Amino acid sequence: MIVSVTLPQFREDPDALLAAASEAEQLGYHGAFVFDHLYPLSGRHRPILDAVPTLGALAGVSRHLRLGTLVLRAPIRPTEVTRRICATAQELSQGRFVCGIGAADSLSKDEFEAYGLDFGSADERIAAVASVVDALDAVCPIWVAGRSEKIQRLAWSRADGWNVWEVSPAWLASRVEQVEPKEGFTVSWGGQVFVAPDERSLHEALEQRGRPVAIAGTPEKIRSRLAELEEAGADEFVLTILDAPWNARRLFAEAVLSAR
Repeated sequence: MIVSVTLPQFREDPDALLAAASEAEQLGYHGAFVFDHLYPLSGRHRPILDAVPTLGALAGVSRHLRLGTLVLRAPIRPTEVTRRICATAQELSQGRFVCGIGAADSLSKDEFEAYGLDFGSADERIAAVASVVDALDAVCPIWVAGRSEKIQRLAWSRADGWNVWEVSPAWLASRVEQVEPKEGFTVSWGGQVFVAPDERSLHEALEQRGRPVAIAGTPEKIRSRLAELEEAGADEFVLTILDAPWNARRLFAEAVLSAR
């Protein structure tokens, strides 16, 4: 099982993010990914560490982690700016960078408009993704992200991978079955995970959290759910392992990854 993690990015102080990257490398995670937002979807007054300079810092504090974006949103920047960002990240990381690129969904519309950016139509945003994919040829691996059939076709025909966020095993299997297998192509599943050492701790923590989580459970249940997604066609996972009263990333590494 290939598992990468997203990092604690919604804060002003970078120390926790850099420490999490170092810990992820020590615990044996495959990679570390950052989001590309101008402000968190939960509110524009919350802090966020910008993805682009963060990638440079991560290249400096890691040696083996694959670094990536989940995802750069193509309509935010001119294509050549995105190409330069990715080329620089690839050079700084000595070939460890993967560009996750997406068109942005409806949840991003307010964020675009708050910064005076044209959100555009779905077709215009997908065209921006295609432009970036073409510009990044041979620069770095490219994962195209999104659930639409147009995005999936673009990923399969012109990119190195396809990423989807928090879809069910049944949904994933139905979409993977629609395309021919492609050697070297990566299907990655991203989403939030809450892992607890036992059922009592899980119940108490989820009650306090008060919000649903895509995958939640003890290590045994987490392993079972990820195995279902693998059976459905997922090759890799990029997980947001949610904070808990215990060290959740360590628990996941020791009780889920090491048990495979």
